[in-house]
Amino acid sequence: MKMIIESEVKRAEALVERYMGLPPETIDLFSFNADALRKAPSDFGRAITALRQVAGKNNPSQADAAYAVNVVDLIAELAQRPQLPAPIQKLWTVEEGIRNAGGFWTLKHLVTIALAFAGVLVGSTKTLTLGYEMFAYLALAVIVASGALHLTHSNNAGTKVPVYTLGTLVGFCVLNTLFAPNIGFLGLLVCAIGFMAGSFFSLFDGKDSRNGTELYPDEYHPAEGLRTEEFNYYKVTTGNDMSEPIDRLS
Repeated sequence: MKMIIESEVKRAEALVERYMGLPPETIDLFSFNADALRKAPSDFGRAITALRQVAGKNNPSQADAAYAVNVVDLIAELAQRPQLPAPIQKLWTVEEGIRNAGGFWTLKHLVTIALAFAGVLVGSTKTLTLGYEMFAYLALAVIVASGALHLTHSNNAGTKVPVYTLGTLVGFCVLNTLFAPNIGFLGLLVCAIGFMAGSFFSLFDGKDSRNGTELYPDEYHPAEGLRTEEFNYYKVTTGNDMSEPIDRLS
């Protein structure tokens, strides 16, 4: 059991090195300062601490070895997430949940487009009642939030999300002042359609929307003689359902 845990520690060290862009064999997990992972998900540091505790046992059990495998699999999953500021990282997590929830991703885009289109109609009225104004503000908030969530999975999301959010709000106010609310919502409608089109085409570009890496079918296993790539540290252990409660990480 001790050898299994030691091999998982080595795998965790390699994952951290790659995540931080460091050369191989530069990190000792037991002396590594987890505070260096400021932009990493909070569970990253907790997982490292939990692995240290298991690896420090003199006579680990089979359950300890299985737990170590689960923890390093969790580190492998977290290491594939982008390094983002904490608030944007939370938005990334929300968007990732939506994208993994079947049709909710498409539903989110359709609702956003519908709200923007309704905003164009409402903004075209000569007089806005209190109910129409409340709807316009609510629609604006939902549309901007939807766009911000979408951009969390784009390149350089740490810059794009705040720039889009502030730019959209300011642009809407300017268009609303110079022209009419329907012009502002028309611009939001164009953005919403563009985001949905981008999401649709991303399904066919053969890349993972989280990090831009190429995707290959799970069934593809080339012959050993043809394998030239290095070991995939990010591969989750076969048969591991990741059922280990994250609350056990301390």
